[in-house]
Amino acid sequence: MKLVIALRLLLIFAWALVTSGIATIRIILSASLGGDAPAAGFVRFYYAPMSDQGATILAAMITLTPGTTAIDIDPDTRTMTLHLLDGAGAEGAIADIRRSFEPPLVRLFGARP
Repeated sequence: MKLVIALRLLLIFAWALVTSGIATIRIILSASLGGDAPAAGFVRFYYAPMSDQGATILAAMITLTPGTTAIDIDPDTRTMTLHLLDGAGAEGAIADIRRSFEPPLVRLFGARP
């Protein structure tokens, strides 16, 4: 069962890489062709209860996805500080993380002991 969850997470992550890459390319091209540059920003993200390993993998997945970077993890408060290329899209980015990455990671890594 965990293998199926892990494989599904891998596919979700691969899809996120493609769609985020396309969105990042659009932002870069738009800004370089005279459009408005996005307002990058920082946001605090409260992640679901999971082990330290799960939180580390979540941070790595966020960082590897174009346009987002996890810069700090606080396991005691279950928060991450994220840098977003487009700060105006923070709510959507967090909603995507919660919907796509968190559920399978919680199932794979459970709550922090």
